[in-house]
Amino acid sequence: SDLSLPGETEGSEPEDEGDERRRLILDTARKWASRLALEVERSIQAFLSGMIGETRISPSKLLLCGGGARLRGLEGYLRERLNIDVVRWNPMGAIPGGEKVAEADGDLFALPVGLARMAIDGVKLASLIPPEERERRERKRFLTKAISYAAAVVLGIALLGTGLTLWDNHVDGMLADINSQLLKMQKTSQQSRSMLLKNLAMLDLMKPKVSPLDVLRELSLMFPDRTKIAFTNLQIDKNGKVTISVEASSHDAISEAIRKIDRSLLFEDVKQGQIASVEKNKRPILQVQISFKISPKANEIIAGSSGAGESQVAEAGR
Repeated sequence: SDLSLPGETEGSEPEDEGDERRRLILDTARKWASRLALEVERSIQAFLSGMIGETRISPSKLLLCGGGARLRGLEGYLRERLNIDVVRWNPMGAIPGGEKVAEADGDLFALPVGLARMAIDGVKLASLIPPEERERRERKRFLTKAISYAAAVVLGIALLGTGLTLWDNHVDGMLADINSQLLKMQKTSQQSRSMLLKNLAMLDLMKPKVSPLDVLRELSLMFPDRTKIAFTNLQIDKNGKVTISVEASSHDAISEAIRKIDRSLLFEDVKQGQIASVEKNKRPILQVQISFKISPKANEIIAGSSGAGESQVAEAGR
């Protein structure tokens, strides 16, 4: 079967030299048809070689559609070359409204529409790609995926490492800042503590206290007559207990001394020791130890009575 271009009748030839261009186009079309037949034949052989046993079935029909199918006589040419039934197929006419599509647009969309139509009809399409080529494409696809996954993993690890590094730097900066603030607070706390201790020490020094001189002064004001009562020794321990050694002219003088000390607002818990009789300067005298405690309110009393010409406490105890 010979080939001819659309618009020519089968077997017609150009009549003048003006149709030389048409002849060249026809020669090119014939070469293209020969190459097409060769490639289709190779694809069919490759497809059959990839099948096993009873599944090895040669295609029974070849459908032509699209712009190339317009070449007149192409179906007969391929039928003779491939020994397969070849028919022209216009899938656009098989869909509603397809006949309204322009002729040029119909050639443009014929192939994808035809494949879609075959898929809808459930026809199993044969893959004419050789097994070697399919395997090469599968390896390439697998390699591409593997490289993509590896790149994604490396990128993720890099981002994670960068993020961890930045976070560590951020945490180190925060810890350094907190440590610096703690050091400043510690220094400030130490300065405040030192100042507080100084203030407390100053307040403690300024706070009125009962001294041995205060006790001796109070006793002197309470017993001005040294011929009846004389104090030979005075001791005050850290707990505020006072012990005095007394020399008296009589037992009445000792009893009077005990009563006055007991009535004093500065002293409490007065106790009398054992009385001893001795001779001194050829005169009999009585010796006794009297112990008592300083009252908790003695500091306030001493502070309130300081500056007076005579102790108000001593006046109250007389």
